Amino acid sequence: MQSSSGLGLAFLLFLIIIGGGVWLTRKDREQLCIQVGGVYNTKHRECSDISEPDCDEIVGKWVECGSSCRHIKGELCNEKCESYCQL
Repeated sequence: MQSSSGLGLAFLLFLIIIGGGVWLTRKDREQLCIQVGGVYNTKHRECSDISEPDCDEIVGKWVECGSSCRHIKGELCNEKCESYCQL
């Protein structure tokens, strides 16, 4: 038996697939990210701390090696890669 949160995730994914990319609200994106155990960045529509399969599950775009300083302007950067899911 699936939990209600699992059913909610399944329903949202169903709408995305059937609707050919139904417009998701900020709250929908945040909920999908959190349901797979991620941390959602509202300003940049990113879900971090999840795996590539989880990103695929929530129909995101996996970024294998994004800059760890991509949101920091004008500061020195350590040039370290950071994986995240773009929603």
